[in-house]
Amino acid sequence: MTHFSGRVVVVGFGTIGQCALPLLLDRLKLPASAVTVVDRDSEADFRGGPETGEVAYHQMTLTPDTLDALTDLVGPGDLVANLSVGISSLDLAAWCQARGALYIDTAIEPWEGFVENASVPVAERTEYAFHQAAREAGAAWPEGSPTALFTHGANPGLVSHFAKAGLMDVAERMGLETPVPADRRGWAELAARTGTKVIHISERDTQIAEYAKRPWEFVNTWSIDGFIEEAMMPVELGWGTHERRMPADAREHRSGPRNTIYLEVPAATYYLYSWVPGHGQILGLALPHSETVTLSDLLTLTDESGTVTYRPTVGFVYLPCDDALTSLHEVLMSGWQMPERQRILTSEIVEGADELGTLLLGHGLGGWWHGSRLDIEQARRIVPHSNPTALQVAAGVVSGAMWVVRNPAEGFCEPEDLPFDEVLADARPYLGDVFGVGTDWTPLDSRGGLYSAPPAPDAPWQFANFRI
Repeated sequence: MTHFSGRVVVVGFGTIGQCALPLLLDRLKLPASAVTVVDRDSEADFRGGPETGEVAYHQMTLTPDTLDALTDLVGPGDLVANLSVGISSLDLAAWCQARGALYIDTAIEPWEGFVENASVPVAERTEYAFHQAAREAGAAWPEGSPTALFTHGANPGLVSHFAKAGLMDVAERMGLETPVPADRRGWAELAARTGTKVIHISERDTQIAEYAKRPWEFVNTWSIDGFIEEAMMPVELGWGTHERRMPADAREHRSGPRNTIYLEVPAATYYLYSWVPGHGQILGLALPHSETVTLSDLLTLTDESGTVTYRPTVGFVYLPCDDALTSLHEVLMSGWQMPERQRILTSEIVEGADELGTLLLGHGLGGWWHGSRLDIEQARRIVPHSNPTALQVAAGVVSGAMWVVRNPAEGFCEPEDLPFDEVLADARPYLGDVFGVGTDWTPLDSRGGLYSAPPAPDAPWQFANFRI
């Protein structure tokens, strides 16, 4: 049991906030009077369920100049859960540090308008750049600073723990007797011992609504603004040492660990093959996500000279629900113009699930997936007004928040810094079916061969084989 005696401020009350709030109240043993929601929308949109009736709601728009509006709501030992889009994670976390408050978010967000600002160099609009800035800021905090856990939702967040669990599964089944690694290098050495060459965060959303999507209506199962923001950003990948050649359109970073590459194309236009247990091969969007940065960094080995000797290629391959994919296509057709009609699917969902996991490829077993399959009926039994996608993210928020309040003086943290088994134990009640399963799938399968042979038929785990 985790009992938190401080106050909690939830910044941003969209799909994820509405799902996470009742879980935070339950798992942190909070009275509703200890929680405040801050959102730019009016209180008329407040939706927390009957158990959250005493939660205070403050309508305010946070900007670089108005963060101090939170002063009366947040003090030493309190927790800020940043579930917003368009509010700087770095600035809000620094504000919390100055006041002795704990912090958690689900993504490193810049201020609104940054991602779509064409005057900002593409390299600065990447998750890699966001993380480098966050790490530099965190390194300046004194030892024992209040814990600030960045990027701990489902993905990024829980998927890094799925990856660790998957590596332990693979090692066991390969007969590699090994204890749970005690540090970052231990995890990288384990991944190298298994021979893992590629890691996909592979996700397919099959939720279907009772009411059909209308033309020029954006329909999604989670944040519409967040989805479009990711789709506008450049493609990013953690780049593996097994790769023979880099894509011709790829770019490298000039400073830091340089473990990722980026492509100067919007992620909404870039597709990769991957695999999920329930549906087999998928073709999904290569969206930029923090785990491509942090997970590939965790699993990097260097020798005494600093030369990188091992790293897997890491990418996120996402097949959203049909309505969301069509909605994104319409936004692309219109030159990134947001439609006036928008709808988050909740009560009108009639069937479907979100299957989210980490797919390890190229090791001694071929392929291994470890993750969560959560359907709409399972989700409604836990949070009636939510859906599987939101609940998986909320599970990451709640399990991360529980770890933060139990470990309040750890300073800057990323998901890879946390004990995977402890976090997954806290998240598991909200994730439906959590399992690991092997597969003999490779990206050479089911390509059809209508136009040309796979680029590298002798080396299935080369990145070129995953591209459409």
